[in-house]
Amino acid sequence: MSARSLSRCGQEPQAFLPVEFSDAVLGVHHRVQLSRATAVQLPRTLGTGAALAFGGLVFAAGRLAQWRLDQRRYDRWGREWDQVGPRWGRSADGGS
Repeated sequence: MSARSLSRCGQEPQAFLPVEFSDAVLGVHHRVQLSRATAVQLPRTLGTGAALAFGGLVFAAGRLAQWRLDQRRYDRWGREWDQVGPRWGRSADGGS
């Protein structure tokens, strides 16, 4: 017997799993049947995508923090440079 003939008899086909999707805001409710392979692979794919998105968010936050720390350091160096000024042409021992 094929999956199609089983579903005609009122039985759920063994090769497919019922999955329900609901949207409470829109009031939409769908029931679809996914193959076992798809039903197993879909959460893996979504989980991997969520993990990559979270990793990207953490990476971007780290880069933003590093950029901000660099900007603060450059500003501090600029203030120190303004206080000391360039000393080109002067030797360290005070001679000419």
